[in-house]
Amino acid sequence: MSNRHLSRTIAMQTLYEWDFNHRSQKLQELIQRNIKENFGQEDDQGFVERLVKGVTKNLAEIDKVIEKYAPEWPIDKITIVDRNVLRLGIYEMLFVKINNKEEKEVPAKVIINEAIEMAKAFGGSSSGKFINGVLGAVLIDLENKNVKFNYNASDEKILKQEIKEYSVGAVVFKKDNQEIKFALIKDANNKWTFAKEKIADFVEKEKTRQALSREIEEELGIKNINILKQIGEIDVVVHSPEKGNYHKKIFYYLAETKDEKLISENTTTVKDAKWFNKKEVLENLGYENTKEIFEKAIQNL
Repeated sequence: MSNRHLSRTIAMQTLYEWDFNHRSQKLQELIQRNIKENFGQEDDQGFVERLVKGVTKNLAEIDKVIEKYAPEWPIDKITIVDRNVLRLGIYEMLFVKINNKEEKEVPAKVIINEAIEMAKAFGGSSSGKFINGVLGAVLIDLENKNVKFNYNASDEKILKQEIKEYSVGAVVFKKDNQEIKFALIKDANNKWTFAKEKIADFVEKEKTRQALSREIEEELGIKNINILKQIGEIDVVVHSPEKGNYHKKIFYYLAETKDEKLISENTTTVKDAKWFNKKEVLENLGYENTKEIFEKAIQNL
């Protein structure tokens, strides 16, 4: 067994034990114990630690990738072996270049083959096929440059800095017989998202609602709107040629209307507006963080 394959196996076993015990064990102690029990030489021990700590540091983002490419399998329903094999594979394919610039890039197909072998060795009879399907889909999008993240190491530093801009947005819905429909706009990046408006600062809630109502009318053509409640907020890094990169906070509200027709002029910021059902929203939302907001909206309906 090659050192790298053994290292990946030890990393997976370490993550398995940590996950199985509800992440209650000290990670460093697990790493050192498993390395000591499995390695007879020094060569690749550092690789095990970089893998395990890389996965745990980026766990939330990695799990979002799994959710995207295995939508029928909630994270907690995937077997512990399979989900940690996936976490390792996705980390190596997508995150190593962000967080470990000293690590040599490994071809994605090599990573996938290694993951399949681990799944076959430690998982169930269908684990290899499942891992191949998920990581293969990630690879296709990676090769077509369709895999994008809101996270990178420099962004994390910016998000710890002072907030430079505030916006307010809304998940607008209407009840259509037995179905609920949601209004989305297509923005300047040709991505479907929720209507939102920049606000000056932490202003009074009533003025914030007025600004949001005005924006909903401008972007969606909806005049009759009932803003119900705030459902969440997100922090993003905005990339601007004039200002550079800066920290922005967006507050999101749940809003209801009975208006049927959406009227949106094709401008530089809004190219289209349409009604979507729940499934269509999840399929079309162009930004991962807006999916989190949408899930909160669903919970409040």
